[in-house]
Amino acid sequence: MNGPPDRDETAAGSSGDGTTADGGGFDPARIAAAAAGCRLVSRLTTGRYGASSYLPGRRVPGVEVSGRTVRVHVVGRYGHPVADIGAEVREAVAAAAPDAVVDVVVEDLDTGDSR
Repeated sequence: MNGPPDRDETAAGSSGDGTTADGGGFDPARIAAAAAGCRLVSRLTTGRYGASSYLPGRRVPGVEVSGRTVRVHVVGRYGHPVADIGAEVREAVAAAAPDAVVDVVVEDLDTGDSR
């Protein structure tokens, strides 16, 4: 999902707080924190294909930002409908990234087993 920014997205600028040039002004670290704080989310995950955002000197796993679209990859808590997990994450991310189109990918469910 990471590609060159549109001219308007670059003009939106970065506040220097961790936003990336292709992020449309959204801060991947803030988005990750919002999603990770959801009650129905066990953790964020890079999934099978390494979904991440790259910031200077670090990586934010589980969050991809491209233009106005944010994709968050999570492991949900078992026992809750996937639709509910997605709705909770979407609501939390909307507060951290207003006006973003939010896609939620529930990669797995955590059963809590410690096998």
